[in-house]
Amino acid sequence: MNIEYNIFILILMISARIIPIISLWPGSEYIFVRYKVLLGVFIGINILNIVDKEQYLFAIKNNFFYFLGTEIFIGLFLGLLIKIIKSTVAIFASLVTSQTSLANASIFDPESNASNPLLSRFLSLISLTIFMQMDGIYILIKVILNSFAIKNISFENMEFLKYSYIIINDIFLMGIKLAFPAMIVGLAIQISTAFMLKLAPNLPIYFNMMPLQIIIIFILLLMSLGSIMFFLQEYYTSMLLGLSLT
Repeated sequence: MNIEYNIFILILMISARIIPIISLWPGSEYIFVRYKVLLGVFIGINILNIVDKEQYLFAIKNNFFYFLGTEIFIGLFLGLLIKIIKSTVAIFASLVTSQTSLANASIFDPESNASNPLLSRFLSLISLTIFMQMDGIYILIKVILNSFAIKNISFENMEFLKYSYIIINDIFLMGIKLAFPAMIVGLAIQISTAFMLKLAPNLPIYFNMMPLQIIIIFILLLMSLGSIMFFLQEYYTSMLLGLSLT
């Protein structure tokens, strides 16, 4: 009876770390909560043999609730880092949207539970497709497995904190790099519009240039979509693999 109880407690603790990660990884907003919980328990049962059972049982006996909170915190922290990596597309989309004057053309986004620009939603679905195409689920499971290699499980000794500042810095840099061509073209169009308004102030040049600006930015986006997908795939792969090896 004692052995069965220990196994149950171990599965509970392991699942407490895995379920928050599953709840925050890309595409999880389309999965029902009960399926996330079942998937977390299923993964926890399968990786039961690779964790240090003695360390877990010793920590549980000493301070059960502190250890449970630590496991949930580690899971939320990892899930948040994965979500931050995916938010590169949101930064890129917001910059492109500001250049196309389509910021008010919004649609409900179930991922953020808010209304986001239509272009942002479109690019978000593209990034989710890239994530699935590059075996992102496999990489995330690898992240989960390697997270149990933390020897001293505590808030003060999380090795993933060393990698978080790199991720936060890179998402802004990558988002600006992807949106840079659209930003340059949009700036050139706006400067040209300002010059034409000075030359012919009585003509409705601004209203005529706005559709032209939208068309040009969309053509540029379609021409560079293949390169954007390639760079996003390379970025996701390097960041997630780096997170799994941390």
